[in-house]
Amino acid sequence: MPATSFCEYTDTTPKVPHWFARDQSRPVFFFAGIWRPWTGTRGTRADPFEGEHRLYAFLTCESNDLVRPIHAKAMPVLLTTADEAEQWLSAPVDEALALQRPLPADRMTIVGRGNRKDEAA
Repeated sequence: MPATSFCEYTDTTPKVPHWFARDQSRPVFFFAGIWRPWTGTRGTRADPFEGEHRLYAFLTCESNDLVRPIHAKAMPVLLTTADEAEQWLSAPVDEALALQRPLPADRMTIVGRGNRKDEAA
């Protein structure tokens, strides 16, 4: 899944959001993830939807040195090149899973802290 940044919340109360990106210009990267079909009922009790659904999940890994002080548990696996995205999508499983590692902290930065404040329209 393409993205330009991601958010992690502090492990403290109150939780404070921190936005991470590759750099201040927020170039595109990809989250490593999986999807699979599932048949069952989803939706609300008032409006259930039975059928086949596609379920999605992002792959995570241990936090790197930049993310760990904010969110110690985990961070998403980030694919930053076309070759990595292709490896994730088409390589044998052992080669694809070699990408399940934290992006080095010096290849990322914090681009925002706190709640988002949209500019007036």
